[in-house]
Order: sequence, then structure tokens, then C-alpha cells
Amino acid sequence: MKKVLSVLLIVTLIFATVALTACQSADYTIGVMQFANHDALNKATEGFKQRMNQWAEENGKTIRWDENNASGVQSNASTIASTLVAKNVDLIFANATPCAIAAANATESIPVLYTSVTNPEGEGLTTKDNVAGTSDLNPVAAQIQLMKDMVPDLDNIALLYCSNETNSKVQADLAKEKCEELGITATEITVAESNLIQSTLQTRLTADIDAVYIPTDNMMAENMGLIVNVTNEMQIPTIVGESGMVSSGGTATLSIDYFQLGVQTAEIAIAVLEGNEVEKHQFYNRESQFTINEEGALACGMTQSQIDAVKEKYAQQ
Repeated sequence: MKKVLSVLLIVTLIFATVALTACQSADYTIGVMQFANHDALNKATEGFKQRMNQWAEENGKTIRWDENNASGVQSNASTIASTLVAKNVDLIFANATPCAIAAANATESIPVLYTSVTNPEGEGLTTKDNVAGTSDLNPVAAQIQLMKDMVPDLDNIALLYCSNETNSKVQADLAKEKCEELGITATEITVAESNLIQSTLQTRLTADIDAVYIPTDNMMAENMGLIVNVTNEMQIPTIVGESGMVSSGGTATLSIDYFQLGVQTAEIAIAVLEGNEVEKHQFYNRESQFTINEEGALACGMTQSQIDAVKEKYAQQ
């Protein structure tokens, strides 16, 4: 029995040593910080990793991924950033504004590559030498125009977002500017905690609200099912910040492609690792995409002819 245990112990130690050696021998260790688990951020991470892995394979390099998710909690983002810095990873990929800020504050030496950040300048990210990345500022004015095209008699809308997300406030202000231009009254509805979303909507969504606009907000993206349970019952369409929110029940959007945003961020990371000059802070550089949830649009009172007209117009853009 002792001999068998000794053999098992030796085999275990061998496998552990091989695994440790494999980790240590990777050319690069990249720390991933993703703020929450929803479609847009997932796609950005997927695009980043896929392009980085492709580059590594083409150049005979290996990457070890240290992946972390903050589960939508700011303090978790700070802890993850500190842990990755203590591990002395070669590069940190920070997905969403809270992670980008946490990583930038945690190190001045390790390269930090951010994405899914709406206002990098306003968050102080563009002044740091070791920080670069991409902004996911969506075409907010065009999204409000889409709302107007979908609801021709649009007079009053609600702007729904989390009061703790500064990126959402930036988009709400842009939405209000476009609403003023179009003669639409915009009312802000903000929520600080996800467990208040349903009760807040049931209280604040009055009969005169014709549509709801939701920007690229992490809390709202994670709770779209809860939101549309209320809005669809009241036959109020939701124009949202990105296509993942449509997949989760939102009515329609004209938005960027987060997978391609992640790929674009990887191109900057590759340039950084290769020691090349690059434009450090970039906006999404591809065309926006129109997405509509026809079943949801019908549930909110749109006719099929209205849906077809909107599809025809935006399919050509």
C-alpha cells in the first residue's frame, strides 16, 4: 500500500512540475480583467484573445492567460488589478471602465490595454504613459434618430441607466442633446442597485412615456430580461446601446461590434509588445450595425409594416 501511495505521489509531483514549467515558459502572461458577465464584454474579450492567440501562433510565441471577472463589483476590480500587478504579468487587458481605472491606478510600469470605455479622456486614462486602448462610444445621436423612426409620434422618452456608471451619464447627456434637437422630452431614470430596477420602472414609467433609451450600461445589460418584462407589458419599446442587449430582449439598436472592438484593442497590444509606435487611444473604427428584435417590437405595439420600413432604411446604412 505504501509503495502504491509513493508511486501516486511521484506521478502527481511530475504532473505538477510539468504544469508549472509550462506556465513559467510562456513568452507572455496576460492578465484579463472583465468587469461583468454580459454579451458585449464577453465578445470584446473573445475578440482580443482570438487576435492575440493568432499573433502568437504566427510568430512562434506562447501566451498564458490569467482571466478574472469582477462580477460587476468595483472593489473586486481593484483587488484583481492589485493581484495581477503583484504577479508582474506582462500586460493587463482591462475590459470596461471600472477595470480600466483600477488597472491604471494599480501600476505605472505594466502596459494596460483597455476596451469598452466610453470616455477615456474624462476618466483620466489618456494622460498615463503605460495605458492605451479603445473607446466603445456608440452612435448615440443615431440611436435616438432610430427611436424616432421606429415611433413616429415620439414625444417623451425615458433615459434609463445606473447612477454609479459615469460612462452611462456621458451617453445620457449626448442623448438629451439629440432629443432637444428633435423636440423630444427626455426624462432621466437612474438606479443605483439592480434590485431596485423593477420597482423604479413600475413607479417612474408613466403612460406618457413613448420609448425607453438604455445606453451601454453594465448593470442594465445584465438585467435586460427584468427590464423588458416591465416595458413590454406596458408596450414601450427599448432602444439600447448594443446588440447583446437586443438579444436579451431589447427592441433595437444601431451599435458597434464588440468582438471587432476587442480585435482592434489587440492590434494596439501587439504593437506595444513589439515595441512599435501606435495611436494609443482609439475609437471604434468600423461601421455600426442595425439589430432589431421583431418579436419584441410587435409586443410593443409596432406593426409589421413599420418594422419592415425601419429594416429597409437601416439595412442600407
